[in-house]
Amino acid sequence: MASIGGVRADAVGGWADRLGFDRLLDVRLPELSKGSAQKVGLAQALLGGPELLVLDEPFAGLDAATRAALPGLISDLAADGTTVVVSDHQRCIEPLPGVGRLRVADGTVTVLDEGVTAPSSKVLEVVVAEEELDTVEAKLRADGYHVRRPAR
Repeated sequence: MASIGGVRADAVGGWADRLGFDRLLDVRLPELSKGSAQKVGLAQALLGGPELLVLDEPFAGLDAATRAALPGLISDLAADGTTVVVSDHQRCIEPLPGVGRLRVADGTVTVLDEGVTAPSSKVLEVVVAEEELDTVEAKLRADGYHVRRPAR
């Protein structure tokens, strides 16, 4: 999947290490357990540095260490500007601070905290010289703007 998406091979190793399946990189997908296959699917979704990541029950089938690490990974992605949508009936994501939450049940959407972007927000694309990226991003964040930075 990495080569199809034009992603560097070393990016695969980084995600494999972070998700705890680096020892399985030479194992064919059909031979993996459900949890290991789940980790591979998650890594595939993350390889391209997505702006939007939709996770449907991402904790199902994972080992305890990966279940414990996944909320931090989701938080990191959100902090870097990725919009992450998680369907989590096991409530593993609930204790994660700083992440906006909506509850969708019986056709009703309820805002559970203040971290959710208001529907009236708009996206403005700004082109900045590469040497100014960090400075401009820091200024925008300091002024209270949500900044999405594409993968490098």
